[in-house]
Amino acid sequence: MAVERAVTEIINGKTWVCGKFTTSSSIKYFVRLTKLGGEAFAVISEYTGDDAIQKAVSLLVQNLDKDDVNDLIKGLLSNTTVDGQPINYDLEFMGDLGTLFKVLKFVVGANYGSFLAASGIQESV
Repeated sequence: MAVERAVTEIINGKTWVCGKFTTSSSIKYFVRLTKLGGEAFAVISEYTGDDAIQKAVSLLVQNLDKDDVNDLIKGLLSNTTVDGQPINYDLEFMGDLGTLFKVLKFVVGANYGSFLAASGIQESV
């Protein structure tokens, strides 16, 4: 069975290509994501709609350190390009955090979709 090594998605008119993480990188980022947002993922899987998002964001904000978050986001985006070019993190999303969150959702889905689907989290997001 051939492994799909990259996934492409059009987000806000730009072509984003996410290279899948190696198993080692996938585990490393999964542990960091779980430490930062494990409770938030649990809330999302239990609730639906605005209530879930509001509770999840509240839990995330309580658990986050801005430097850890920036390092994690940069790491998650390290295998991703936009319109065939590497992402300039500080300029690409300047004034447009909405796109950043859409791209992060795409990257997390591309790399952890099977886990999220099996746990029921992906259906709730």
